[in-house]
Amino acid sequence: PAKNPPIAHKTCENNLVHLQMVFNYAKNDLGVIRINPARSVEIPKNGTDKVKEKGYSQSELKAMWKALGDVQEEAKERPSRYWVPILCLYHGLRLNEACSLFLKDVYEDDESVWVMDLNEDGDGKSLKNKSSIRIVPIHPFVLNDLGFRAFVETQKNDREAGLLFSDVVFSERHKHRRRMTNWFKKWKKDWLPEASMHKHTHDLRHTFIQQAQNQAKMSDRCSQEITGHAIEGVSAVHLGYSGKLKPKAVLEELKELQYGWEN
Repeated sequence: PAKNPPIAHKTCENNLVHLQMVFNYAKNDLGVIRINPARSVEIPKNGTDKVKEKGYSQSELKAMWKALGDVQEEAKERPSRYWVPILCLYHGLRLNEACSLFLKDVYEDDESVWVMDLNEDGDGKSLKNKSSIRIVPIHPFVLNDLGFRAFVETQKNDREAGLLFSDVVFSERHKHRRRMTNWFKKWKKDWLPEASMHKHTHDLRHTFIQQAQNQAKMSDRCSQEITGHAIEGVSAVHLGYSGKLKPKAVLEELKELQYGWEN
């Protein structure tokens, strides 16, 4: 008989998910514990299937960057195709978070830092959880060298309100991400090796987290606040007093993140 029958294995997996949800609620909402003790527990997978790599390799990133140069030519008609992958790569945004940015959500704050305000204020907008509500400073390379600031200012001059990316459409089922999801599936065939075709838009988020940790040496606190993850070791009660880090402080660590083509 099998050591891990499929039904028993699935039941164990479901129980772990429920247990992690309970501990997350106790930590993030009630503030009665500081760390989720079940956060690193994993259920061994049946069989010996190799775990697929997450995030893009350096060679894949180089190919992607070259391909984005070609996409830039069509940015006037389809701006999301150029800017959304870049925003996800440099800020770890979830796909729908980047696609659902409104004109009002990108601005210069009172400390002269350009930010993206991730919120649920807008038609059809929704975020994954409370931690996802955040204000993220914009990487200087994206803002200035790539011209994101100029793009945003042009969009605000042309339109008073609405979505930042004019080519994004909303649907109840797929929110704001459907067009980008479908396009990315086709686009990646131009530059991604066959063996890596399992990778998709969410791997941009994985790549950011990996680069923040390994290249930029970013603190866990800063990385978690940028990506909208629960802040490990900080209770909801403490956050209620201290608040999140200011964008200007986060920017000091974010600007150290590089992929090699910035200079």
